[in-house]
Amino acid sequence: MKLKHYLILLILAVSVLYSNSLFNGFTSEDYYLIISNDFVSSWSNVKILFCRDNLISPFSIRNGARPITLFSLMSDFRTWKYRPFGFHLSNVMIHMLNTVLLLFLFRLLEMRPEQSFIAALIYAFHPINGEAVNVPGFRGDLLSVMFMLAGLVWFIYMVRRKAYILAAPVIAVYLLAIASKETAIILPLVLFAYMAVFGRFKVDKYKMAGIVLLMALGIFYMICFWLQRYSYDIYRVIFVNLKTDVTPLTSVSSYINAFFVTLYHYSRYILFPFGLNYDYQISIPMYFSLRTLAGTAVLAALAAAVFRTKDKVLRFCILSFCACYLPASNLLPLFNVVADRYMYMPMLFGSYILYVIGKKLCALVPAGELRIKGSGRVNYRFLAALFVLSVYFGVSFNRNFIYADMLTLYSHTLKGSPGNPRVRYNLAIAYKERDMYDKSIEEFNKTIELHPIYKRDKIWQLIAENYQGMGQYGRAKEYYIKTLLLNPKKETFYGLAAILIREGNLSGSEMLLENLLMSDPADRTARAGLELIEQKRKEKN
Repeated sequence: MKLKHYLILLILAVSVLYSNSLFNGFTSEDYYLIISNDFVSSWSNVKILFCRDNLISPFSIRNGARPITLFSLMSDFRTWKYRPFGFHLSNVMIHMLNTVLLLFLFRLLEMRPEQSFIAALIYAFHPINGEAVNVPGFRGDLLSVMFMLAGLVWFIYMVRRKAYILAAPVIAVYLLAIASKETAIILPLVLFAYMAVFGRFKVDKYKMAGIVLLMALGIFYMICFWLQRYSYDIYRVIFVNLKTDVTPLTSVSSYINAFFVTLYHYSRYILFPFGLNYDYQISIPMYFSLRTLAGTAVLAALAAAVFRTKDKVLRFCILSFCACYLPASNLLPLFNVVADRYMYMPMLFGSYILYVIGKKLCALVPAGELRIKGSGRVNYRFLAALFVLSVYFGVSFNRNFIYADMLTLYSHTLKGSPGNPRVRYNLAIAYKERDMYDKSIEEFNKTIELHPIYKRDKIWQLIAENYQGMGQYGRAKEYYIKTLLLNPKKETFYGLAAILIREGNLSGSEMLLENLLMSDPADRTARAGLELIEQKRKEKN
C-alpha cells in the first residue's frame, strides 16, 4: 500500500473512534473556560487578547497565558455559542491532524509506511489520550502538540536539505505552541535529541545556536507567563509545600517520591490502559515505597534501552518521551499530581516505544498461519497485533461515553476515586444543575468530611442555594450567613437579600443591596432588588 492509502485509513479510524464523542456535553473544565468565562464568550475581546499590554502582562484575564487556546475557544464560541457539538468537533479534528503529522514524522525518520501507520494508529487509539480529546477545556494540550509536531517535522525537513534559511517557521510554530500550552517549552530538547541520535548530521554551531535560541525564548515565556500565572514563589519551585491540595506534597522525600510514583503510575496505564479515571487521587508516600522502586526501575529500563538499542528511531523516541514527560513529572509542583491529559504529548513518542514492545511480544507468538475459508491465510502474529489494536479501540470508544455529561462523568469517576473531595464536589454541582438538591447537599457534606477546607466558602454558598431551591429558606439563610462571615461575595448578598425579602425584612435586604451598590454603582442585580423592595413597600401601603 502507498502512504496516501495509509493516510486515508488513519483519518477514517480516528473519525470512527471519536464519532460518539461528538454528542457529549460539557464537563466542569469546559464550564470554567467556556460557559462561566465572559472573556471567551465575547468575540470583541480578541483585540484585548493579542494587544501589547496583555502580551506583556496577561494575568488580568482568566487563563490569559494561553492566548492561542483562548482564541481557538473564542472562535468556536462565535460559531457554536453554547452548543458542545462544535467544540468536540474541533477537538477531534485537531487530534486527527496530530495523528497525520505523526505519520509524516515517522516517515521522515525513515520508517516503512506500514510501521509508521501502526505507530500512528497506536497514538490515535490509545485510551490515555481520550481525556484530552473528549474535554474541550483541554484544547491547549491538543494545540500545543499540533504546533510542536509541525515544528519538529519542519526542522527535520530543513536539516536534511540543509535549507537553514527556512528556520523562521520553526521559531514561529514554537511560539504558537507555548502560547497554546506552556508544556511545549521542551521542543528544543526534542530537537537536540534528534541531532544527537542521528549522527550523520553534524551538530554545528549554527544548528546549536538555533536550538539555544528556541530554548531561550521558551525560558523567557516561562518566567514572564507561566510562573506568574500559577503564582509560584521561588521557594515553591525549589521546595513544594502544597498543603491545600488533594494530594499534598509536604516534605523533600514526598517531593522526590512524586516523580517516581507518578512515572510508575503512567507507565502502568500506558502498558495496561484499564481502569483509567478522570480524576485520580494518588497518595504520595513520605518515604520510599515499592511504587518508588517501580518508578525507578522504569527510568532505569528506559536509560538501558537508550544505550543498548541499535534502533536509532527507538533511541530518539525514548529520549523525546523523557523530555516530553518532564512537565508532567512534578519536577515543578503540579496541582494535579497525575492526569491522563498530561500524557498526550509524551505519547507521541511513547506510541513507537509501544510498537517496539508489541513487536517483540508478537515475536513470542508461535509462527504459523490460520486458514480462513474464502479468505486465504492469516498470520498468527498479525492476529495478535490486530487483537491489541482492537482492545485499544474498544476501550477508547467505550470511554468516550463517560463524558456524555457532568453527572455521568463524575458518577463514573467516583467509582475509581471514592475518597477524592474534588470528584464529590463536581458531582454535587452536577446534581445541583439537575435540581437534585438533596443528593447535591449530601455530596457537598461528604466533600467537607473528606477535606474540611476544600473550597469551603463555595460549598456553603452552593448548599445555601440548594436549600433555597428546596424551599427550606431558614436553612438557606443559615448557610448564606456562614458564607458571608468566611468570604463575602456578591452571590451571597443576592441570595440572602432574596430570603430577607421573602421573610418581609425589607430593611435588612435594602441594607445589603445598598452596600453592594456602594462598592459597585453599576450593579444591575442590586438595583433590580432595590426596585423590588420599593414595589413591595408600595403594595403594603
